[in-house]
Amino acid sequence: MARPHIICACCGRSGRIDVNGWVDACAKRWRKAGRPTEGPPRPRSVTPKLARLQGIWLPVTDRIQVRVRRVGHLRARGIPIQVIARDFGVCERTIERYAAAHRHLTSQTQQKAAA
Repeated sequence: MARPHIICACCGRSGRIDVNGWVDACAKRWRKAGRPTEGPPRPRSVTPKLARLQGIWLPVTDRIQVRVRRVGHLRARGIPIQVIARDFGVCERTIERYAAAHRHLTSQTQQKAAA
């Protein structure tokens, strides 16, 4: 018999129920944390996998994070995507992804500062 879909009592995501009204991810965090009585630890704000599911590309390695910051600064100065792509030795679509990731990370930083 298939497990029913629920809204997780821990993180609010929908999915198949595992234990205590939690989805699989929360139940796994709970088990890895040693089954604490207060429940599973909170999920990270945006994991790379969750970001991909939400349609957001996030840089994972330090090298790419540096490139994303550089692209953000160059775009802020008005340098065209084509020029940046040629200088970096990548296609324009990669620079568009870097610029979008920079905008997303910048907006998250501003939201945290305002809170």
